[in-house]
Amino acid sequence: MTVAWTVFFGGVAAVSVLLFFLVSIDAWSVFANFVNLPLAVAMFVAEYRIRLRVLPDFPHASILAGFRSFTASSRPGGAVTEAGRG
Repeated sequence: MTVAWTVFFGGVAAVSVLLFFLVSIDAWSVFANFVNLPLAVAMFVAEYRIRLRVLPDFPHASILAGFRSFTASSRPGGAVTEAGRG
């Protein structure tokens, strides 16, 4: 999946550079400010679904559990486990 993310972000960067130099600043701004985030969210969802299909016997945490762990990791006490405790 690292290759997929590398290709994804390389593609997004390439499109952003092309838009910046070839179209109006307004079109580039829409892409940079409103299209990038939904594309990244779609990539996260696609990655999760692919992992569920390719690794069905691997214990998977939900996307919400991953988000909670990520947000909790910046606070004292560390990441949250699946049971909800650090």
